Amino acid sequence: MNEPNEFEAYFIVSGDFDPAEITGAMGLEPSDQCRKGDRFGKEQQVERKFSRWRLRSRLPRASFLEEHVTDVLEQLEPVKHRVAALSSLLEPRIHGVAFFNDSASGFFFTPETISALAELKLAFDVALYYEGGDENADIVQ
Repeated sequence: MNEPNEFEAYFIVSGDFDPAEITGAMGLEPSDQCRKGDRFGKEQQVERKFSRWRLRSRLPRASFLEEHVTDVLEQLEPVKHRVAALSSLLEPRIHGVAFFNDSASGFFFTPETISALAELKLAFDVALYYEGGDENADIVQ
């Protein structure tokens, strides 16, 4: 039997900026952040090429992707006017991640979720990963 599919989502701003400025402008603490030029990786040998500010969903990965996106949008609701202002400067977006264990899996969004993304002028991108486990799948797309 396959493991259940897993999902996550977060609001992200990336580019050449000081993450503290985004925190101040948004009035929210990020889930995580990093600054352009910070070093990371094994023995800190790689330098970041851009800054990043993220606000993650608070739900477990077993929740559906739309539920994660909705949770992030709910966190942004009190500052939605700031998100829209930020959209004109830095191209923030909602990023979703799907880890599929079943080759016949997918996801969908209701019109309400799509409208909420559009109201905030947020792009949505998603990374899809198929983690296998379906020995009977002839083709995985």
